[in-house]
Amino acid sequence: SDAYAAAVQNARRDGRSLTVYEERWYERFYELLEYKRVYGNCNVPQNWKENSSLGRWVSQQRDQYMLLTNNKSATIQGRRRRSTSMTPERISALESIGFEWVLLIQTEWEVRFDELKNYKAKYGDCNVPKDWSENPQLGRWVFTQRQHYKLLMSDDQEKRRKSQMTPGRISALASIDFEWALIIRTEWEVRFNELKNYKEEYGDCNVPERWSENPQLPKWVSTQRTQYRLYQEGKKSRMTKERIQALESINFQWRVRRGRPPKKLSGR
Repeated sequence: SDAYAAAVQNARRDGRSLTVYEERWYERFYELLEYKRVYGNCNVPQNWKENSSLGRWVSQQRDQYMLLTNNKSATIQGRRRRSTSMTPERISALESIGFEWVLLIQTEWEVRFDELKNYKAKYGDCNVPKDWSENPQLGRWVFTQRQHYKLLMSDDQEKRRKSQMTPGRISALASIDFEWALIIRTEWEVRFNELKNYKEEYGDCNVPERWSENPQLPKWVSTQRTQYRLYQEGKKSRMTKERIQALESINFQWRVRRGRPPKKLSGR
């Protein structure tokens, strides 16, 4: 990376190598870079369960930057300066990836809301299944928002008091076309809708085994064929008449040979 290369070059200019602490700093920096690639920003929650060390490190960078800023004021005013690990090189590296120095602390609600916006950008709606395996917390959170909205709209004053829904949250959710009343979809229905979208784009339901755009979908398609075979043999199966009818309505093939990689239909 340019940031790491610049740090190494500056150290060599001073006749030394990077210290263990400097190396560790850049390890965290690259973890932050990966976080930004996935989530679109550098605002790692301080108590982020997937990598709590990164959340604390991001918070420390803001603290060290604040110390550096305060030291500049202290010099002008003749006050005592406090030591800080923040350097011009680190500032440059962080700002090159859009790091924000001053940030309002995100609540867990705001974190989930950002995840919901990412979900909508990917899938086209806010209807996260309650049992969504990719992010179970988000599925439960979406369900909870509808429950609290229902309490708020109740004629029962006691129920309204129990609601955590606020005008600000209602406005935020409405801004991304959140549906308050919804028949909760199962994960099967979500995958079925993804398969319909695949068919519209490629002309058939034969998702390749190793389809990188959505690795879960080919596994699901393979499972449907396995469950159908068990159903036909009179064995225990999760396949139902309704699911068979739904799949056959989009010309799903129960047996298929491995073929060429999929090609998008012309004009798409």
